Amino acid sequence: MNLEMLSHIRKWYLEYTRKYAREDGSMHLILQLKLDHSVRVASDCRDMATELLWPADDVMTAEATGVLHDVSRFEQFSKHGTFLDHKSFNHGERGYEIVVESGILDACSPKEKTAILNSIRYHNRRNIEAEMDADSMRFLKLIRDADKLDIIQIVNDTIRSNRHKEYPEILCHVSPDGGATPALIEEIRKHGYGSYEHVKTMTDMNLMRMTWVYNMNYLPALKRLADRRLLEQLDDTMPDDPDVRELMERAQRFVAEKLEPKSS
Repeated sequence: MNLEMLSHIRKWYLEYTRKYAREDGSMHLILQLKLDHSVRVASDCRDMATELLWPADDVMTAEATGVLHDVSRFEQFSKHGTFLDHKSFNHGERGYEIVVESGILDACSPKEKTAILNSIRYHNRRNIEAEMDADSMRFLKLIRDADKLDIIQIVNDTIRSNRHKEYPEILCHVSPDGGATPALIEEIRKHGYGSYEHVKTMTDMNLMRMTWVYNMNYLPALKRLADRRLLEQLDDTMPDDPDVRELMERAQRFVAEKLEPKSS
């Protein structure tokens, strides 16, 4: 991908999202959050791909993937008033459809087009079960890392500012009160991940975000997580519960060990 194509994709995305603006040109706070999220994710995709020493055209493809990955969120919230896929539609699948129908990637090479479309389509899956070429998988892993980093930051900022009380959609309408659900604690303790069926409270939601550290694919993502102190910020929102503390400390040790310099 070249800079001209990337600029074309950025311009198309802004024009597409502008359809969901109010008459005065402003966005609903929730949609503005998604717009800002896409900008930050695209930036992290670009910077991490650079650190991974990917070729310049792949770096721009990575950035384009970040720009487009959540394109369906605007339709989702406008039509259904939620970002919960199980109450509306699979936003990865719908994003794939929107981008295919738009023809915005038609000038890309077949390799670039496939990688971007696969990344949009599967970035929100808990497990990647589809057969995929290695090149597409590279970009998919990168967008999944960048997406998680920014979502954790959004959650942390939302809780600190109490914005979730006015806009519960940001935290998917979970109860702001209450401790960890025992079934979720047990599941995370046993498997390192949890199921959303056990998520009842904000504490549960934060524990689910915590488990994402175990699924980070690239060291630059873990480095950003540590440098931005995302786990520490998340920990500050948690109740003083020994079970929660145990899981948080385990996650922090995992990150520290992954980033520990290897002895030669």
